[in-house]
Amino acid sequence: MSLLFVRLILLPVGVCFALLTLSVFAYAEIHAAMAADSQSSSLRLQPNFTTAPLSITTQDGKRHDFEVELAITLKEQRHGLMYRKHLPQDRGMLFENRPPKRAIMWMKNTLIPLDMLFIHADGRIVYMAENTKPMSEKLIKSPFMVRYVLELAGGTVARLGLSLGDRVTLE
Repeated sequence: MSLLFVRLILLPVGVCFALLTLSVFAYAEIHAAMAADSQSSSLRLQPNFTTAPLSITTQDGKRHDFEVELAITLKEQRHGLMYRKHLPQDRGMLFENRPPKRAIMWMKNTLIPLDMLFIHADGRIVYMAENTKPMSEKLIKSPFMVRYVLELAGGTVARLGLSLGDRVTLE
């Protein structure tokens, strides 16, 4: 091979390959940074939920008080408790269905286990899903028409001895 061939052909090819390799690595880093920023943006952009007191009265008369965030709008309901790393034992989120329907929930992008209480329009708990699996896209379906779904920290149902027929009151 002549020295002229190496200078005119191989050198530019090598430079192009080096630039292409750097471009690929730079793209990968930028893409990873954008993905991380996108997730952290989601964390920062929690909807500003209205809160209200709520109580659950068991059939033997014990009352348990909570402060719940109200997921009323479609945007709030879609976001729910996604990306939360912790939910205090006396907090929760209440989803309202107008009109009542067979609610379908999931745990996509939800980092903590939850207990879901499905509540009839008259306030009775008619179905429960306990310790739902974080990040799962498995659908959690109410077999009955419900007006509300209450999400509490996983283990709350067992800890408080809640059962079907207990009454929920939004105050």
